[in-house]
Amino acid sequence: RIAITVDEVIALLNQHNVAPPQLVELVESGDAHCKGSGDCTPPGGETIPNHDLLALRISNEAIAGTSQISGSTIVSGTKPVFFLMAALHSRELTTAEVALFHIDWLLDGYGVDPQATWLVDHHEIWVIPIANPDGRWLVQLGEEAPYNQGPFLQRKNANRLNNTTNGTFCGAWPPSSGNQYGVDLNRNHSFEWGCASTSSALCSTIYRGRQAGSEPEV
Repeated sequence: RIAITVDEVIALLNQHNVAPPQLVELVESGDAHCKGSGDCTPPGGETIPNHDLLALRISNEAIAGTSQISGSTIVSGTKPVFFLMAALHSRELTTAEVALFHIDWLLDGYGVDPQATWLVDHHEIWVIPIANPDGRWLVQLGEEAPYNQGPFLQRKNANRLNNTTNGTFCGAWPPSSGNQYGVDLNRNHSFEWGCASTSSALCSTIYRGRQAGSEPEV
């Protein structure tokens, strides 16, 4: 079984958001593709749940310099910022766990470990344990009935609309290591979009999307 599922990560982030409240803030930075587009049915006929894109901000708000958050508006503070984003490629399973271990180390060590305490007091640390929740959900699907074959090798997000040409769906099902639908989020950023090590082929695992920054996860 996959050690940590999307639902379990969300539950853990909500637990962290309760205590201690002066150190943590759970922020919704947007909607994953499926929730934003309503395009939530993979070729197997399942329904991908609506996923928010969640980030946990860790910083001691009692010490001046932390950014101010009001709804979707964030006013930057003066503390140095560290940003950790994990599981952008959904089949890279352990990165989400490493991000969660980092959160635990900071919060469990606060007031106990001088290094963790210093980081939380005088820095602002943002952690996104799963940057591609739709893709992670598809990876988990491989362990469920009727498949029961272990994690699917989905690497990209769940943008099925972006993989249709003249009404013909592109991508193997179940997703293979080299043929699958979706957009490779790591190749979709606006920085040097379309350069080497990307592809315009819809089924490629390094498919960059139809344009730079087209995917909501990016």
